[in-house]
Amino acid sequence: MIRTLLRWFVAGCGLLWVACGGSADPSTALQEATIADFLAGSSVRCMLDEECDTGACYQGRCAGVLTTDALWAQRQVGRRLVERIQENPEFGDKFIATLREALRDETRSATQRSRLIALFAVVDRTPDLQWLKGLGQTDEPLVHLRVREALANRGDLLAAQELSTIARGKSEPLAMFAVSAIGTVANGENVDLLAAIALGLECTHGARLAAVRHLSRWCIEERANDGDKPKWFFFAVDTLKKIIADTAVPYLHFDAMLGVEHLG
Repeated sequence: MIRTLLRWFVAGCGLLWVACGGSADPSTALQEATIADFLAGSSVRCMLDEECDTGACYQGRCAGVLTTDALWAQRQVGRRLVERIQENPEFGDKFIATLREALRDETRSATQRSRLIALFAVVDRTPDLQWLKGLGQTDEPLVHLRVREALANRGDLLAAQELSTIARGKSEPLAMFAVSAIGTVANGENVDLLAAIALGLECTHGARLAAVRHLSRWCIEERANDGDKPKWFFFAVDTLKKIIADTAVPYLHFDAMLGVEHLG
């Protein structure tokens, strides 16, 4: 249902574009179909991410941000979208205009709005930050968190501090989401923060597990890179070894061991 409605919405935007003098050539029609795919996914069956124009295969279908619950798939769609916009800036202008229009629709659910905000934050590199902050003026915690993530990724210190506070909070779903937001960028500051959460007895189990998984993933990715390792890599490894040695937290051991495997 979501996919059908979104395709009608994009098609309507295309008709309006033509009526106002825009191009109706096949390349424009292709762009419109691609916009719908990135938002609502497609009916194309797949086994591998590489088979999908959106960059993510989820449960046998090419995913869009509104039709997958998996954060990794949503972010994969975002990365592929950035590549497409770099290849074709005109497509990017049309996509961002469509996205802004979708975000103005107040009838959308909080889940849909939060995913659209995350996508907007990825693709619009010069956004109106006041407009973005305005989207966060809501009682919906997930929408608020997505806006905080977008602002933090643009250097907003207050937003970053708020994410840190939520990640240490007692609401496990929100804490896990905040940890995931912090875990999008590997740097010394974020490693310090995730290490504190991973070792923090006061943090929820879900937040600690999410922090360990991000630390392990960063270690695995950095291990594959040639050249000198950054300081945060060694701190992350030491943190994972402390977790493995702590017999009180066996539920963290497996994910921690993945990050230090073959390091000796």
